[in-house]
Amino acid sequence: MRGLPSPVSNLGEYQVNVTQYKGMNYRAAPVDGELVAAKNISSRNFPYLSNRLGRTTVGEYKNPTGCFAWDRLVVIDGNKLYYDGEYLTDVLRGEKQFAVIDLDLVVWPDKIIINLQTKEVTQMVVEQQAIGQATFTKTSIQLDAVPKIRTDEAEYTMDSSRVAIKVYDSITVEGGALKKTGEKVVAIEDKAATVGKYFVPKKDGEEYVPNTVETKGNSLGTPDDELENSDKVYCRIEEVLENTVKNTPETGNTGTLRFSYAVFDGAAKNEKWVSKFEAGQAVNVTGCTKEDNNKKHLVIQKIDEDNKLVFAADTFSNGDNESWEDGPITVTRDIPDLDFICEKDNRIWGVSNKEEGEIYNATTEKYEKITSRVIMASALGNPLAWWDFSGVDTDAYQVAVATKGNFTALVAYGDAVLAMKEYSIHKIWGDYPSNYQMTRDDIQGVAQGCSKSAVIINEVLYYVGPDGVYGYTGTVGQLMSYTLGDVPLTAAAGGTDGVRYYLAANREDIRKLWVYDTRLGVWMEEDETQVQQMAMVDGVLYGADGETVQKMSDEDSDETVEWMAELAPADEGTLKRKRYKWLRGRVTLEKGSMCRVWYAADGQEYRLGKELTTEGLQTFQVPLAPMRTDKIRVKVEGSGNIRLDAMERAFYVGTEME
Repeated sequence: MRGLPSPVSNLGEYQVNVTQYKGMNYRAAPVDGELVAAKNISSRNFPYLSNRLGRTTVGEYKNPTGCFAWDRLVVIDGNKLYYDGEYLTDVLRGEKQFAVIDLDLVVWPDKIIINLQTKEVTQMVVEQQAIGQATFTKTSIQLDAVPKIRTDEAEYTMDSSRVAIKVYDSITVEGGALKKTGEKVVAIEDKAATVGKYFVPKKDGEEYVPNTVETKGNSLGTPDDELENSDKVYCRIEEVLENTVKNTPETGNTGTLRFSYAVFDGAAKNEKWVSKFEAGQAVNVTGCTKEDNNKKHLVIQKIDEDNKLVFAADTFSNGDNESWEDGPITVTRDIPDLDFICEKDNRIWGVSNKEEGEIYNATTEKYEKITSRVIMASALGNPLAWWDFSGVDTDAYQVAVATKGNFTALVAYGDAVLAMKEYSIHKIWGDYPSNYQMTRDDIQGVAQGCSKSAVIINEVLYYVGPDGVYGYTGTVGQLMSYTLGDVPLTAAAGGTDGVRYYLAANREDIRKLWVYDTRLGVWMEEDETQVQQMAMVDGVLYGADGETVQKMSDEDSDETVEWMAELAPADEGTLKRKRYKWLRGRVTLEKGSMCRVWYAADGQEYRLGKELTTEGLQTFQVPLAPMRTDKIRVKVEGSGNIRLDAMERAFYVGTEME
């Protein structure tokens, strides 16, 4: 009979031996040896059937949701980041992306950098708010070490009198007190003796006013001794605004004098720019009263000794003034908002899904408004520099992408960076910005929400696309999950132990873990673990599931694994009814393990055929209850470590299909 094995007796008895277990197949017509349902089954003893190895919890984490490997394990536990079990810094709660340049770990979207050797934490986005006003030129911003609070005016009307003020060549704050040099008492109208000099004010209510004394006649009085100024406020005479004072022997001084003076807060101190910024980094400037001077993406040319941030020519403007004051201003390091990042060739690459933004036009040397998404790269070796386009090999890089849809993942693969969307992959390769090239393949990329599924194993990039799991080899993506069916996978996270692709994903609202053996091309199903992110260190795969961090497969684990495998129903290659006689098998049980063998005819519930608990290699036989059926179903389940080498079934074929 076609499809049937040769009978083993003249009575028409047939025997079928299953010696290879081929992995999961959720489709309508699985073949003999495939599994239609499973729990905690592994390919580690392929072609034999085995349970997965146990898992082992590592560390004492409370809410681990993310992990990453760089020599050692990085774990995100709630709002804390650990490296090799050591707490390093607080982070934002939520999903994380990681990339490494040299020894610097970049954590996104937190925008922090951690040196994995020194453990130093650097905030990528920093800002400096000027205390008081800053001095602008067309190319620079300067902060006084002691901030200027404001500029005030004083006015004096003289009637046969003189006004004296005590001035100094300099006033500084040292040891919590005002240090004064070059003390003199001068006439207030003496421009040469007053402009540019300093004085200690006195308080008039809440205001600081010049400490002056008025005398009749032509003689100068002596101002009162200055009281200790607990606020450390001092002033500098800036400019004589009006002077109609005249002096005659008959009348003495008459007229009006008005001058301006700057008020400094000696108790405060502006930080130096070099404490937060470096040349080559870009900053945004806000807070200017003249709107045109609020700028984005300004690349710092240098920071000079006078605490000036120096930019390109004609960056700022204020009519024909050589310099002017404005503020208080805020200067912020300009780090782009990116949806995905990766590292390639000592640069941090990123993609942005903003539908509106700016991009640098090298031809016009200006930023232009765009309505498309962008791929970006930092300057070479510097994740803090994203807007330096000076025309050298170390420049940053940007390119707009007009294809439909959002980016869903960013992966460094081979000699290229892959900016992936659900139905297209943009590939960028080259050595430096001037020879970067981009091509596009209109094939399935990473599905929305599955960026963490992308894993490279032996030069093949595995990821979850809209229609299943794909293996990408540089030009095309091949569907690898046909036997898993057509039900979409969502919220997927991938990992590898070097040869197997571990995939945790939601399928019909149930999260499960599947393992694809890349050498054998078979899928196995493990359990409903809630793993959210995985990472491999020294060949060991770790997973964070929100409650623990575990070694995903550990030969030394103490876990007793509960397992189950339901084989594809067997029809023996004929539509005729069969009468099954017995099942036989060969199995190895480790100490303390247990195995049960179940069977069922069409439309019937499973019956327990055998329970095995004896340690070691053994052969068993299960006599089957009388039944006449089209197909037989077999299920094995148990606990502990087992290896099922083979199973046989014996049956007779009837003469009718009914």
